[in-house]
Amino acid sequence: MKGVLLAGGRGTRLQEITKGKNKHLLPIQGGAMFLYGLRLLVRSGISDLSVVVNPNEEVLFRKELMGTELENNNIRFVTQYDPSGIPHGLSLCLGETEQEPCVLLLGDNFFEDDLSAFIRAWNPRIQPAHIFLKQVPDCSPFGVAYLIEGRVTSLCEKPQSRDPGLAVTGCYLLDSSAMERIPLLKPSRRGETEVLDLLNLYLKEKGLYHQILPGRWADAGTPKGLNSAQKLCEGSN
Repeated sequence: MKGVLLAGGRGTRLQEITKGKNKHLLPIQGGAMFLYGLRLLVRSGISDLSVVVNPNEEVLFRKELMGTELENNNIRFVTQYDPSGIPHGLSLCLGETEQEPCVLLLGDNFFEDDLSAFIRAWNPRIQPAHIFLKQVPDCSPFGVAYLIEGRVTSLCEKPQSRDPGLAVTGCYLLDSSAMERIPLLKPSRRGETEVLDLLNLYLKEKGLYHQILPGRWADAGTPKGLNSAQKLCEGSN
């Protein structure tokens, strides 16, 4: 199984804090933000690791690995020259004939629940795609899943309503057909391919499964989310 950590992007919502620096290099509990996601993938038993970064940043990320327990892991850094969306970043790490399932993880997501045990037990033949949902008081900043009788029936990217809902968190388990599906995606209004569109392809074939997380979740892409991630990590130590 392949593990892909997305750690590129523009980080526009954190510009006042990053001052042009990649947000995934910001310190979280004594280490760069992206190290949290890498540790989750390693705990999940994944040794084939790829980290997607912006141009000219690989040396900065490798520097953060030095002196950590991850330093000797076989980690491949992949440059995304054009931030064309999450599926595009994933496609850079998958060969055209890739036959392996993968865990796709957004580098700014933090989970109180340890997902590694579930990832180890996940069977892509039974569950072609699996997502982790979290109940939030305001679902408008997130991709949202709607359920009927315990099954996902639809997905919506950042709904206009500020109602409570089930946010789609940034950890996606995808079977080996992901690479075949990505070329079918069309750019959204933002000019990017969207991960929810990729998940919708699985949903149409009744291949999308989920679980609702009981513990805290933080999306560190905003100042408020970054503060939540700091508190989450402090509480887990």
